[in-house]
Amino acid sequence: MSSKTTIFLSHSSGDKELAIELAQQIEREFAGMERVFASSRPDAIPSGTTWLEEVLNNLDCAEVMIILLTKQSENSVWVGFELGYFWKKANKKDIHVLNHPKAVIPNPLNTFQAKLINDVAQVQDFFTELCKHFGQPFKSQGDIEAITRKAETIVIPSELDRILAYQMRDALSEMRIPLDCYCMKAAPEIHYSILRKILESSPPDVGGPPGRPDETILIPVLNALQNMLLVEDCEGIATPKSTRWIDWILTGFENCREQCQTILNRHSATGDPALIAGLERLSNSITKRQQIFRLMSQHNIDKLVGSVGVDYFKYALQEMLHAERVWREVIGADVTK
Repeated sequence: MSSKTTIFLSHSSGDKELAIELAQQIEREFAGMERVFASSRPDAIPSGTTWLEEVLNNLDCAEVMIILLTKQSENSVWVGFELGYFWKKANKKDIHVLNHPKAVIPNPLNTFQAKLINDVAQVQDFFTELCKHFGQPFKSQGDIEAITRKAETIVIPSELDRILAYQMRDALSEMRIPLDCYCMKAAPEIHYSILRKILESSPPDVGGPPGRPDETILIPVLNALQNMLLVEDCEGIATPKSTRWIDWILTGFENCREQCQTILNRHSATGDPALIAGLERLSNSITKRQQIFRLMSQHNIDKLVGSVGVDYFKYALQEMLHAERVWREVIGADVTK
């Protein structure tokens, strides 16, 4: 197989299985002479490299871009970023769109002749065009029907699941807003939304084993939390008065847990299983650690702002990130503000 990427497949992490199938069949068609980069493939990000760095390197190398457009990816900021990067590099050329029939094709993708990913004839036309770019005839060596069968398995979230996903997002904001405000005060250089920055700098499946947030982003946030300012009163327009930062942060944790529990009480039997599991995991993780945070904040400040407290905060951030991934995958929003 070619050691250099020649085809870049842009997709949502929610379409991982379809993207992997498509990449494999394209490489079969070219008998390994062309290499497809798809970030969801197990070997896509070599050890010792960051996800963003590898994505940019492969965008630079690629001759052709394929956009896999589904309900999951139509609102994906990352797919939009990758398209914009390649669009500028290739001067709006050599871009192919494969779309699911339920997806809405946004501008400027609607200027391309998109092919339906679940239609054998249209996928064959796509393969023919791709082969023509690389100067070879279409030989039908890839299993096109395997691609269309995989496309037919895509599940479109119900309206209830979309509502629950947004409710989960709102619950997470209860945790995120106090932490964001605190970071703005304790470390102005990291005043961005901590979840957004961690998401942008981490692989799509990060947030739980085996993935973890990018340490270069996580460490500055944890350093900001290793600060005596935590036990001082809040300052700022949107902060509560006569309340310590740590107490406001922990109140946010509790409000998040209560909202998760309310959703679970009403919809645990009817909601998307992955969404319900994510809500349960988030609620349980807060329950287990909130009391420890409270005790440290009242009786052992040194532990709170030391390595013990940082370890607990690190775990909390990882759990927040996992939950963030869950609701985003349901509605197909990889990274948004």
